[in-house]
Amino acid sequence: MGHHDDALTDYNRAVEINPEEASIIAARGETYRLMKRYDDALNDFNRAIEIKPEYAWAITNRGQTYRLMKRYDDALSDFNRAIKIKPNEAWIIADRGETHRLTDHYDNALN
Repeated sequence: MGHHDDALTDYNRAVEINPEEASIIAARGETYRLMKRYDDALNDFNRAIEIKPEYAWAITNRGQTYRLMKRYDDALSDFNRAIKIKPNEAWIIADRGETHRLTDHYDNALN
């Protein structure tokens, strides 16, 4: 697990200090995802999005988490939402394409 546990300790402390900072909560969510603690990751991404509804990074990371959980419809919904917010972010579009590929929607993956 590398230093994920150390990172989590610091993120937990940072959230205690500033529990309404969406970027810290989302970063902790990313750490949970890397640790394969998907439910904890979703909880943090949901909270970050609740605080900052147009936070494309958190929305996309939640979509990536859904994809790892094989919840492809939820993942695509998040990627579509993030693309509406940030239409020129290639990495978000690529995430959506990868999800289409995984679901055998090859025609959509090419668009």
